[in-house]
Amino acid sequence: NKPQQQHLITSMMLLTVVMVCVSAYVVPSPRQEDYMEMGFTQFMHFSVTTFGKIATGKDVEHDCIGGHCLPASAFNPTNLSTDQWVETAVNMGAGEICLTAHHEGGFCLWPTKYQNYSVETSGLWARGEKIDIVQEFVQSCRKYNVKPCFYLGPNANGYQTQVIKASSEEFVERQYGMITEALTNYGFIDRLWWDHYEQACGGLSECPKCEDEDSPYCFPKAWANFTSLVHSVSPGTIMGTGPDVAHSAGGESGAGQYPAWNTCNTTDGSPLSRCNTYGTDPYGTIFRPFETDATIQNPGDAWFWHEGHAYWNSTDVWDHYFATVGRGTNFILNMPPDTTGQIPEYFVKETNEFGAALKATMASSLGMVENVVTPCDSPVVINFSSPVTFDMIETRENMLVEGQKIANYSIMVMQNGKWTTLPAVDTYNNGVHGQTVGIRIVDFFSPALEEVTAVKWSCLAQARQGDISLRSVTVRKAMPPAGCTTPNSCNNHVKLYKQAARR
Repeated sequence: NKPQQQHLITSMMLLTVVMVCVSAYVVPSPRQEDYMEMGFTQFMHFSVTTFGKIATGKDVEHDCIGGHCLPASAFNPTNLSTDQWVETAVNMGAGEICLTAHHEGGFCLWPTKYQNYSVETSGLWARGEKIDIVQEFVQSCRKYNVKPCFYLGPNANGYQTQVIKASSEEFVERQYGMITEALTNYGFIDRLWWDHYEQACGGLSECPKCEDEDSPYCFPKAWANFTSLVHSVSPGTIMGTGPDVAHSAGGESGAGQYPAWNTCNTTDGSPLSRCNTYGTDPYGTIFRPFETDATIQNPGDAWFWHEGHAYWNSTDVWDHYFATVGRGTNFILNMPPDTTGQIPEYFVKETNEFGAALKATMASSLGMVENVVTPCDSPVVINFSSPVTFDMIETRENMLVEGQKIANYSIMVMQNGKWTTLPAVDTYNNGVHGQTVGIRIVDFFSPALEEVTAVKWSCLAQARQGDISLRSVTVRKAMPPAGCTTPNSCNNHVKLYKQAARR
């Protein structure tokens, strides 16, 4: 018997008035809150696709195209080091790595018993190095205290559809088997990253089309059985993107939407279904964090390693981090290994510089308040024993207590005995964002504010009734990477911020 989806429908009375406040609140699960606390994670696109140019003479982004797949024998890393992958994540401040254990083409980085398109038939194994890459990856994650995550989507396996030409039933059975292996053979896996969630077959959703749309082997209906499978064999594993984490409206731009409400109403009212709004609904009945993704190989948006491709430097990563994590949206940055099986040193150099700058910045507290529960109309004041110079304020709500409430806020500073209201954010990310706070919001000020003796943070409006719960308000001096003269926007990403605001 296949595990069946259990629908849990939350009902809620909503008030719609000009200054809306609702009494009920929605909180994250402890696992969602833990995920949001990380903020920054690392993607690892590594597969037979990495070796596509060797096999075909040109760079490719997918294992299986036009009825055939890249040969498994092409996968032959010459100096594999999963420790190097995880060290890279640690040094840039990422708390989790999502490895493409099985990308859309279907090639598996472990010796699965459900198909012969895996490391077991690769050039790596043929030369005598019988390495289960998934196992080594998870062991490295445990060694460095980084959470392991797998990209392993139920409805995408080009090898099964284009080469094996599996039936819908065969396809689902084999995908069931592979996901079960991945979740039960390597200890606890923190997250599954699911592309194309709740979509039918077609395009990059490489699964067999079927005539009976009501069949449990037909997508999108089959998705419900896969979520139940995960809940059954690995209850603590979150699925995101999926029913636990939603894809941001910022998409693959590396720019999160703002304002960012972490609640939504789903397409059918079930907590397992897709959101029908993306970060715009403060009165949703389902808590759903948002994540945006991007690859370091930009401009050009290449997810698997391509020799000679353009890539972001440390200041680009800084800008995108604060356009996402700094505005309440999680950010997953792709760091693809090359044909050696290691992340290229020229990528690592940039993310190491970014990570060092981020660590120095977050250690630079000039003053803070913590764990404040207060009515919205009661300002929070930070007094300094002597005048300070700063250019950054980070505010955080304690959403695990009563969810996300703050809808508008302002910040004032005391200079020369006079209170001054700081200006609203501009397209250069300079100023007070002034709307949602959520897990965190970072406001930058350029030029830096000097001779400040006090900061007054005020809640102006809330979306739900009751006291607001601030986890912290922290005043900092940013220490961006070398070459960044204005920490609010090192490389003048005007289009990035306008795009994020427009979506």
